[in-house]
Amino acid sequence: MTAWATLALIAAGRGESAAVARAVDFLGKRQCADGSFPPEGIAGVFNKTCAIHYDNYLKIFPLWALAEAERCREQRKAREVGPS
Repeated sequence: MTAWATLALIAAGRGESAAVARAVDFLGKRQCADGSFPPEGIAGVFNKTCAIHYDNYLKIFPLWALAEAERCREQRKAREVGPS
């Protein structure tokens, strides 16, 4: 959920906000040495018998959010330096 919120904030033009900085810090601290993220609990249950676990979400969204945050950081640095 943190990754989704981070992506939403960046898409809304809030990539330089304190909330995104905190999210990047949180995701970075949770990331394992091999680049993966620790397993999460069951995301939901339907029909009272079927549990849902979105394993690929851990492989896609956190890395995507970190990459987008880095892109925003690089763009800010480029603006600060100005045109070449």
